[in-house]
Amino acid sequence: MNYLKDAQEQFDCDEKDLKPFSVVDTFNNNNLEGYLCNIGDYRYGSLYIYKVNETKHPQVIWGTPKIPYPFDKRGNFNFPKCLHIYAYEKLDGTNILAYKYTNGKDTFVTYKTRLTPIVRSSRFGDFKSMWERILKKYPEIPQLALKNDFNWSFELYGAENKHLMIYDTPLDTRLLFGIKRGSPDVIAPHNLPSHSIPHTKVIEFKGSKDIVSFYKKIQAESEAGNNHTEMGVEGTEGYVFYTLLENYDYKMFKCKPHDIEKIHWASGGIHKNAIRATVFNAYENTDDVTFDFVKQLLLEEYPPEIIDKSLDKIKKIMEEVKNDIQIRTDVFDLYKSLGLDITKDKIGTMRELSKHFEKKQIRYVYWIITHYEEGCVSE
Repeated sequence: MNYLKDAQEQFDCDEKDLKPFSVVDTFNNNNLEGYLCNIGDYRYGSLYIYKVNETKHPQVIWGTPKIPYPFDKRGNFNFPKCLHIYAYEKLDGTNILAYKYTNGKDTFVTYKTRLTPIVRSSRFGDFKSMWERILKKYPEIPQLALKNDFNWSFELYGAENKHLMIYDTPLDTRLLFGIKRGSPDVIAPHNLPSHSIPHTKVIEFKGSKDIVSFYKKIQAESEAGNNHTEMGVEGTEGYVFYTLLENYDYKMFKCKPHDIEKIHWASGGIHKNAIRATVFNAYENTDDVTFDFVKQLLLEEYPPEIIDKSLDKIKKIMEEVKNDIQIRTDVFDLYKSLGLDITKDKIGTMRELSKHFEKKQIRYVYWIITHYEEGCVSE
């Protein structure tokens, strides 16, 4: 059997849209071989697994889809006719998909990020360790994925997994939605089986009239509540609209405040926040973040000419993010090696750390420690 050709047929894509992988599922100690689809739509990050250890058993794992805006790049809205809208708050973190696969005899539950087959650690964050802590907090997650005929999509967020938004919570997760096995169809949070894992706050809207006004109202309120600081943005990243269609399927759209939305065009090309978010996303999936890889991610939402116009800005922000990650690593390595505890001795801890960093970095060093230390002191 030609597995590459079969994967192309399953995802209706070209060979260039598939990335081969051979990885160890460290949650079950199985070796998986297959292809990952990197098309930025409902197929985003989906897997075609054709081999589990020595057993050839082709199967498709539908991933967490890319969520579109409800308008085109000219700003023209294209909401479909719908019966009801559930707007759930959007979090800024790392997407984790709990999915199950089989070798034809046994069934296993494991976890992946958007563009990796298995949750892994990277320079940007020890995602595997963080997710293992979440599994201890919510031990029912593996059973939910095992017992139900769909995969479960979560957002891993918090100060320890900082992107652009600032959260007081050190580390936690929220349930996003389910994905039916055998299809990319999404199951809205309120339609999932009973469980104890929290989801984000939700705002409901009935009917199909004045949807655009409702969308703009949510967008304006989100932006009004945001506070930009040198450390990031305090507030909300926006909402995800689950629109209940007339055939009772759901279609998702994202609603981001104007100040942080990715489709925020600037006179110099792509908005810097969109570039930073993309570079952070790149570090979630690989330690070797190159311009070509960042460009590949940006091409999912921006035309080549806009990316080329932003070339210098992209390279500058890539260097900024790289330095930011290095500072975080240096701070934590030093903090742990010196046996410091800022919750017990804030002044002594900062006095010791100030010997190793430039004066202009100390405020950021303090922010890192206090926001990443569980049970940290307040400002």
